Amino acid sequence: MIFFITSSTLFGRTAKRLEQLLPSYLAANDASKCDVNFKDATAYVLGHADFRAHNKALKEADGKGTPRDEDLTSDQLRQRRIEQAHRLEEYMADCGASLTDNHALIGEWQPTAARPQRQAITVDGIEQLREADFPKKALEALLRFERTGDVPTQADLDSFYKGLKSSAGFTKQAIPLWIGSLAVSMANKKTGEPARVGFALLEMLSETRFTFAKVQLAQLLVNGWGTSTDLVRARALCEYTAKALTEGEHVFDLPASHIDFLLLKNKIWSTSPSSEDRLHALECLKQAAAMGSAKAALLVVHHYAPDDVTIICPRVVEPDEGMAMIYMARAIQEGYDMQTKSFRPNAL
Repeated sequence: MIFFITSSTLFGRTAKRLEQLLPSYLAANDASKCDVNFKDATAYVLGHADFRAHNKALKEADGKGTPRDEDLTSDQLRQRRIEQAHRLEEYMADCGASLTDNHALIGEWQPTAARPQRQAITVDGIEQLREADFPKKALEALLRFERTGDVPTQADLDSFYKGLKSSAGFTKQAIPLWIGSLAVSMANKKTGEPARVGFALLEMLSETRFTFAKVQLAQLLVNGWGTSTDLVRARALCEYTAKALTEGEHVFDLPASHIDFLLLKNKIWSTSPSSEDRLHALECLKQAAAMGSAKAALLVVHHYAPDDVTIICPRVVEPDEGMAMIYMARAIQEGYDMQTKSFRPNAL
């Protein structure tokens, strides 16, 4: 068995998960004397001598990965997990430690799964879910929750995920739409169990081809709704979306949604200590202003106004009264009232 993880970031996360899980699987008295290089351990489980050997083999393979767990049949995955468990046991023995249940550790770790936080659904498993009518059941349940306003349980979320993964035809189009609708209504509660469920639903949806769900998920991560604040992950989701836009993907149906995305990017990038990032944040504001955002235009004014309070917008460009006047005029045109210092209700 030889497996490659083509992203260094993903490899690091996989090794980190092993570091987090290992202590609860170590035999008694082994924890204190066990000295593990988790990148080497991960590479060994993937079929390589160590981390350096993994990277060398990956380079020779021209970056081509091997099938993820979800692309295998149940029998193939079972055999893969047996091999991984055996290699992990070997590595730990060389470190002078033993595991209480190496097979259970591999099952929880899932080092070669595309979505290790979820139990892998194999290709034949998807067929079994279809035969059990999971897509139809999931859609019916989503419609019911949308109607009643009740909060789905974890069992419901698991059912939605199975229905989403095994959907085809009409249900493949309908289930993501209803998951998205329910996710937004739950996430808008901002706190408590509804917000947590909204976040879980958007995480589920972000695994599909719907890039817009990644933007919504980034919003929750920035605001800390239903989850803890995570600007690093939010930025990664925004970078993915920006790349999709550059490649011509239609992500936003409404200009207002695109403006919200640009304002979100500004919020994330402006917190960076890098002047290059803060300049990019300003460019996002200018793009949003060009699309009709009064709020973005006013924020640009703050950047250029000679006497403005720099704590509002840390100075990244030289003061320019002419630019400030241009963007103030645009802000007024798009809905800013200088008398009341407020925006029209429909201003973007």
